[in-house]
Amino acid sequence: MSQETDATRFHEWDKLAENWITTEESFDQDFPTKPFDPASRTYSSVAEWVVEVIFGLTVSNDSAGKGSTLPGYDIKSRDAYQMIQLSLATELAEGTGHLVECYADGNGVVHFYTIGETRSNVLGSQIFYKINTSTLSKRCDNVLVLGYDPPPKRYTGESFNLFTFKNSIQKGWSTALDTALTDDKESVPYPIYHTWGEILGPEQCPYYKEGYIEYGDTFFDHNLVLQKMNIIDSSKFETVSTYIYKIHVPWFEQASTNIKFGNTTPKFIELKGTGGNPDFGKLQERTWQTTTKYIASLCRDGKEPEADRGKRLPRSNERKFLGVREVYIHGYKLKQIREDYYGSGNDRIPGGSNFIIDLDSALAEPFRLTRGQDYVILDDPDDREYKRIVFSANIHPDYVENFGGSIDGTIKATVRVSPASIYDPDTKGRVEFIDLYDPNETYTGRLKDGETVVNNQPDGLPFSGPVTIFPINEGQSGYIVEKIVVIYDWDNPCIAVHDEENKVTKENLRLITVDVYPMIVRDEKPPISWTHGGQTELLDPTEIIPDYEVATIEDLDSTTYARAFTSLETGDIKITLPFLDANECMIVSKFIYDMQNEVIKQTNYICSPDSEPVLGELIDGKTINSIDYSYQDSSQYLISVNAGPMWMGISGWDTSIYQNKTEQIQLKGIVTGVDTNQIKCQVMIEQIGVMDCINASKEILEKGDRVAVTIHNNPVAK
Repeated sequence: MSQETDATRFHEWDKLAENWITTEESFDQDFPTKPFDPASRTYSSVAEWVVEVIFGLTVSNDSAGKGSTLPGYDIKSRDAYQMIQLSLATELAEGTGHLVECYADGNGVVHFYTIGETRSNVLGSQIFYKINTSTLSKRCDNVLVLGYDPPPKRYTGESFNLFTFKNSIQKGWSTALDTALTDDKESVPYPIYHTWGEILGPEQCPYYKEGYIEYGDTFFDHNLVLQKMNIIDSSKFETVSTYIYKIHVPWFEQASTNIKFGNTTPKFIELKGTGGNPDFGKLQERTWQTTTKYIASLCRDGKEPEADRGKRLPRSNERKFLGVREVYIHGYKLKQIREDYYGSGNDRIPGGSNFIIDLDSALAEPFRLTRGQDYVILDDPDDREYKRIVFSANIHPDYVENFGGSIDGTIKATVRVSPASIYDPDTKGRVEFIDLYDPNETYTGRLKDGETVVNNQPDGLPFSGPVTIFPINEGQSGYIVEKIVVIYDWDNPCIAVHDEENKVTKENLRLITVDVYPMIVRDEKPPISWTHGGQTELLDPTEIIPDYEVATIEDLDSTTYARAFTSLETGDIKITLPFLDANECMIVSKFIYDMQNEVIKQTNYICSPDSEPVLGELIDGKTINSIDYSYQDSSQYLISVNAGPMWMGISGWDTSIYQNKTEQIQLKGIVTGVDTNQIKCQVMIEQIGVMDCINASKEILEKGDRVAVTIHNNPVAK
């Protein structure tokens, strides 16, 4: 499916995420997480289906419908009779609980009969004698029954605004969060917009190519935040596997606009002094090291500058400050700087300004400085928590007087345009002067850009008054500084926006929206019933969910849920019957507990040939468990009936506290088909065959991919 519009993109999963955005309700419709309705099947019981379809036998009319469809089971690779038993085991939850067994009569008709509920028609006169063979009491203190464990399901939660998410996180939720929130010193709510063009000025159209939308730390890795913001519900055992970002840029242009996510933000900081003027602080004098090159002393030998050198970097003491990325001077490039005078020799006359300058344009531009050459970043000697930037004076000592001031101070100077930079507006050639530098004659023209009107007087430039000059090339050229911009690396995430058509203004950045869709995986726990001391209760698995607050101490071992499992001993029972709901788990656990704690009395009845005992029926309140026919001759034909407890499996239960009926297994497979929503896939699984599977990961699957498949509720024979 294509994206919604040209202005909308889904980060990482463009053209796919649209199909992934599904509500929990639609997920349940497509992928049922509850036992399938048996009424929609031809056979309402796996036991009945196995007998008639697999074995080719007939099930009696009174047995039809007994058992379950065993939803979610892999029955293809299991023992057939085991599946009959497991299907009939679902009858444990019927009424107050009862057992159903399977047998075939003499005509080959299979019966599913209920044990211990029908009174035998064997009369007292038909019983010759009886013998009590044994009495056994085996105490069981605890019975745990686990019910249906729904497989994990994946769906998309409600979307939220990425840029404003941090504003809703409050102090007091946890100690760790309070520390992180305290570290954030921003005085305005998020988002914060940064653009080169806005920093440099409205006339800088060519620099509206890049900008950044800074937003606060989302704390997506803090489960407590996700709970407080109602993104996940811990009581439903929800976690977030990944996030989908829906980016909407109304002014998006293909092949021009580019959006990227960044872990840190470039933050633009202007260095200003008194009155808002650009301020370098005092420059650090360089030392002549060779005949061709100057190197700042502090760069060469690591010495700290003098205390009054440089400028303290604002907010560099905050934890969000990671360092300095770049430093720019925004101003005018001076091709040449010379002392302002005219005449020569003894006739040398001051020209009225400190310097005469050559320049081509009065349009300010940004110029990048070189770290280690033009500036260094050091600890502030006045306060080590801050950083200080120190600029070096790129001037040969022989030319210091050309600047008419102290080399270690902020240079404030007056300038006028060199006649060599003034062009005749008519001929577009340089204006002819009798004395090029004589200010007594006013000569007007344009700079080389053809637009800026200037003259050779001290006030002949568009900017007037003293200027700040940053010298380069030993002071023979430099920059008239309008702004000093230091770009910090700031520990906040951002969206970086680039546009080749210079559309990145603050107004346009405010039109960009990013909606976040959390991809939630819900792995609810099965219902668990605990019968102990004659009482039955449902366990609450949410009791062992931590509160994610590092400052608190939780005693999760003393909860009822934890005590139920730690109290199991030899002779106790823990069984998984994944076809049971919560209420049925309680019925079954009480039934097993009562049967297991019943005093076992077994009796052999010797009956006459005309008696008709039936397995599972009651005789003297005992369940008929076996019938033996003894025939020697016409005078010695007897029927031996063994009757005792209904729960004949008791001798097997006391060897272990665990009687698992299902397990989770992981098998390898190959994807043979993928639905467009990337949630449902068809996989050829080893040992099993093709099955519909749910993609619970964030990976995009394709036909032929090799995957690992987890199969839930896989039956185990024990």
